[in-house]
Order: sequence, then C-alpha cells, then structure tokens
Amino acid sequence: MGAPSGLLVLRAVLGQEFPGVRFVLGELARDPALYAYAMLSTAAVFWIVGQWLGKAADRLESRALTDPLTGLSNRRNFEARLEAEFARALRYGTPVSVIVLDMDGLKVVNDQFGHQAGDQALKLIASSIVSSCRTTDLPARLGGDEFGVIVAGVDAQSAFTLAERLRGELAKLSQTLNTGSITVSLGIAQASKAMANSEQLLDEADKALYDSKRSGRNRTSLRVQPAAEASSGTSGLRLVTRAAPTSPAPTTPRAGGSNRN
Repeated sequence: MGAPSGLLVLRAVLGQEFPGVRFVLGELARDPALYAYAMLSTAAVFWIVGQWLGKAADRLESRALTDPLTGLSNRRNFEARLEAEFARALRYGTPVSVIVLDMDGLKVVNDQFGHQAGDQALKLIASSIVSSCRTTDLPARLGGDEFGVIVAGVDAQSAFTLAERLRGELAKLSQTLNTGSITVSLGIAQASKAMANSEQLLDEADKALYDSKRSGRNRTSLRVQPAAEASSGTSGLRLVTRAAPTSPAPTTPRAGGSNRN
C-alpha cells in the first residue's frame, strides 16, 4: 500500500491534517478509485509476502530432509519413504528392494589424506549413486560413509544388477581422486510377508552389507527367501553372497595399522 499511503499523507499535509485512521478511512470512502487501488495494492502485497513465506518454508523443509554434504536425502526422509513403500508392497503385492552400501576404508583416507579428501570421496559416491539410479529410486546418505537406495517395483535380483553397475562405475570414477581406488561394499534385501515392518527390511539389507565386509569387501551380497517360504510368508530370509568384483581390493595406502570395517 505504498502508493495509496503516500497519496493520503500528501493530502493530509496539504490540508494540514494529521493522517489518522479516521482521516484515511474518510478519504477512502470519498474516493472509489483510491479505495479500489488500495485494495488491489493490499492484495498484491499479501500475495508477494505469501509467495516469499511459502518458498522460505519449502527451503526449510528441503534442508530438514537433505544431507548437507552430498545433497542426497537424509536418513529421516529415507526411513519415512521406506515405510510407505513397504506398506504399498505388502498391500498390492509389488516388489520393493533396499540397497545399502558402505565405503571401504574411509578411515584410512581420512587419516592419510585428511577429512576434506574423505568428504570428496563421499561426494563422488553420492554422484555415482544418482547417475546409476532411476528417477523413481530414492538414494540417501544414512550417516557417515553409509548410503541407501530404495528401489520400488524391483526385486532383489534386479537390484543386484543395479548395485553391480554402481560398484563398477564407482571403481572407474574413483581413479580421478588422489587417494587411489575407492570401492564400496553393498547389501540388498527385498520386502516379504515374513517381515514385520520396514525396519526389518533395512536390517536384512544391513546384514547382507556386513556379510560383504566379512567376505573381503568390494562386493555385493543379498538376502533372499526360498520360494516355498516366500509363498507362505512363514519364515525369515537366508543369506546368499554373490561377489563379482570388477576391480582388485582397494589400493589406498595404509596409515599405521588402523582401518575401518
């Protein structure tokens, strides 16, 4: 209401009247054009302020759901989406799989090259995940050097193919870093009726991930359920390790005897 207010003040000054509320209302009542202008200006101001507040709220919400280092979704958003996808899978009988991956030897990189180099490695992993995923997948940083991907509408075997493609691409891209070759270990699980909730699905994927770690790293493992048990929904999953390394074990030089599992 800058223009109408200025006009009212000018009228008050010329008329040697103080522009109080009664004066303003009187001027608006006597001048329909000024009244219409004031209403339109007020509506425009409220619209602009509303747009600004809406965008500010969107930015805050985005920050609350996004990992600041990698730009991926954070664990909070990942778990909320996984819960929804798990419920949808059980209701409609559509598959949903989870891939979890962990960088091999991040502590060695941090110790020898510094945390900035470690952050660059994590960003490279995040970029590789995004380029390997479909637009319908949800990649996220779950914390530290652990990442996850929700693959809706995809069974564990197809998710395994995606995981291996990601692992191979990362092995190539990591050659551009001065830290040497960077590899990841991956674990996969698919939702089933035998699972109580989405937390159990994520836990099964974590177990497969740690099996990859125990088996030598730089490989993919998945949890599968025998067909007979899957149809009845009365039993848990059994672990099957499938390793197809696309490159040798990490060549990162060791600093001391410390290393991350």
